[in-house]
Amino acid sequence: MRLETSHMATSLLSFNIGIEIGQLLIVSLAFPIILYIKKLEFKPVKLLIPGSSIGILAFGLMWF
Repeated sequence: MRLETSHMATSLLSFNIGIEIGQLLIVSLAFPIILYIKKLEFKPVKLLIPGSSIGILAFGLMWF
């Protein structure tokens, strides 16, 4: 990318704000789902924790 040095700070600030908004969006979607799972009588924790750990590991390995 050929960014002009005069706009470097605004470009970096805009990028970081976009990343933070994306993180807030993910958390705002995941939090109600987690609360719903906690209220269930059938607790799928024994399946959910290993499954999500495997998913996180797969994404981490892909990005690595």
